[in-house]
Amino acid sequence: MGVLVVTPFLLVVRWARWPPGVGPLVWAEAAALTACTLAATFLATNSASSSLLFLVFPFLIWASFRFERAGAAPCALAISTLAILASGRTTGPFQDHTLLTNMVTLQAFNGTVSLTALVLTAVVTERNRTHEEIERLCAQLRTAVTRQNTNSRQVPPET
Repeated sequence: MGVLVVTPFLLVVRWARWPPGVGPLVWAEAAALTACTLAATFLATNSASSSLLFLVFPFLIWASFRFERAGAAPCALAISTLAILASGRTTGPFQDHTLLTNMVTLQAFNGTVSLTALVLTAVVTERNRTHEEIERLCAQLRTAVTRQNTNSRQVPPET
């Protein structure tokens, strides 16, 4: 599980750069995402119902769409860490179960969290790159059409 949860976070930290031109609203959104993710994970891992564990997935989706790898990897790590701590304390959805049941539940949950974050982030990143490439090609086409129109106006028509 460490490869799926910790490695993406370490890669994000390794290549992290201070984003240029990021306004205060984006920082406020990142802070809200962090607070909401931690609150939902705390609630899900301290509630006796295992069905609440899936409250964290909207926040993973939010992190993946808005912040891509830089948001999804830390979000998945935080969720997994809090779930591991709850399992170690045998609280929330991990109470009143055998060690084997808790470990299977924890592995399934952590695997689902990390794969959701990784796959969704990959899809969003590829979508954004494709969109940028389409915009670049449209700009090239617009330039070529403008140049062609300019050249056709300068050459007098033959009669």
